[in-house]
Amino acid sequence: MWTSDSSRYQHTIRFSQRNSDGGRKPAGLSPYGLANTRICPPAARRPLSRAGNCRSTIRQSFDPFVGLTAAAAVTQKLKLGTSVCLIPEHHPITLAKTIACLDRISSGRFLFGIGAGFNAEELADYGVAFQDRWKVTREQVLAMKQIWTKDVA
Repeated sequence: MWTSDSSRYQHTIRFSQRNSDGGRKPAGLSPYGLANTRICPPAARRPLSRAGNCRSTIRQSFDPFVGLTAAAAVTQKLKLGTSVCLIPEHHPITLAKTIACLDRISSGRFLFGIGAGFNAEELADYGVAFQDRWKVTREQVLAMKQIWTKDVA
């Protein structure tokens, strides 16, 4: 079950406000707020968290794009970005729209960090074969670029 912990949201807002002087490094959020409950499959080849039970951490996270939008709304200079957005775990049309909205709300301060993933079982949950992850990532990024730059994509 997903929990709603307002203290994490409030922490994101306070952190963003404290660091909004423009002299700080960009604020980035983890991609795992977006993931399903199978993000930590029992048979994973590599553990996702050295700190303990990653399922607990993930369930208490919120969508990084929601958090970054909240941070964008209360700051004017702070650069905002994803540490790594796992592209194969998203539909390119909805992700392109989400990123475009966040970029507009932040007045162009959003930095889009991307990756293809490292967990074969997790990628399989999204219908992506591990060996195809970079090909899928490239195709989806090119599709998003078309959506962002062309009237008809």
